[in-house]
Amino acid sequence: MVLVPAEQPPVVRIATVLIVASGVLTIVESVSTIRNVGSFETVDSLNKMLSMGWGKSAHLSITTLQETLRVSAKVAAVLAAATAVFAIFAGRGSRQSRTALAILALPLLIASLTAAGYAGVGMVIGIGLLWSRNAQPWFAVERSAAPVPSPSVATPAPTPPSAPVTPSLPIHPGGAPTPPMPAPVMSRPPRVTAAGVVAIVLSTIAALGGLLGGIGLAVMQGRPDLRQSFVDRLHQQQISMSLSEFDRFLTAATIGAALVGVLGLLGALAGALVLHGSPKARIALIVLSAICALISLLAITSVVSLIWLIGSLSVIFGLGAADSAAWFKQR
Repeated sequence: MVLVPAEQPPVVRIATVLIVASGVLTIVESVSTIRNVGSFETVDSLNKMLSMGWGKSAHLSITTLQETLRVSAKVAAVLAAATAVFAIFAGRGSRQSRTALAILALPLLIASLTAAGYAGVGMVIGIGLLWSRNAQPWFAVERSAAPVPSPSVATPAPTPPSAPVTPSLPIHPGGAPTPPMPAPVMSRPPRVTAAGVVAIVLSTIAALGGLLGGIGLAVMQGRPDLRQSFVDRLHQQQISMSLSEFDRFLTAATIGAALVGVLGLLGALAGALVLHGSPKARIALIVLSAICALISLLAITSVVSLIWLIGSLSVIFGLGAADSAAWFKQR
């Protein structure tokens, strides 16, 4: 008899640690890039890039490169956070998480090389280890599968019973058979309830704020007088910004507000499905909460960002607890 491999192979353990550690390093490097995008060292490096042949032919400006670097750093940080979360679930045997890591590998590598140096290379290497020959058998089978007969050992043919055998049941003292006891059903853990409610409330607020803010910014884009008035007000505050630069900022802010609104709707939907016991919604909500926590950490300049950061972390830890995982596995 040979047993289905149930223990986590060392290559999977190494890959998980490597991905999570590299993800944390990528987030740190991305935050550093965002903070130092206007520093003298960064501007000098960008000027050297523009002095090259491809920089002159592309007709790029320092402002454009700085904005590209800032966006790439934010994308790298978000992808790194999502990759680290997927790696934790892949380390527990989730095939869907391993597939998601394979999809994120290329955009993660491009974004991290652009804004975070070589910190993201470790995550790509870890993803490759999860698809290596030593890890494939562990992901190819169910961890709870029963032992299967080895082809090298001959299995004797079963002998038919001489008479039909009736399974015996426990007998009451009065002589009536006792029916088999049903398996106990776990009730929903309080942590899951709290995580779902927090996710629904915060996500609904984010969805309303993002959608209403996006509509307001879109209306401003159609009003040249309002945009010019806003630029004049900035000039009075000694803030130098042209109308074209403000228009680009307004477009980016509108897209960002719409994205927040969409993510808020997805978070509210995932929170509702989590309360109904959907395992897929649990994974989706953990990933969305990790993205929300990272965005809140990057914008930790107000009490509002702190509230969203604490709420996102509470959802992650609540759904990642052992009793929560056992309840979702039973569903």
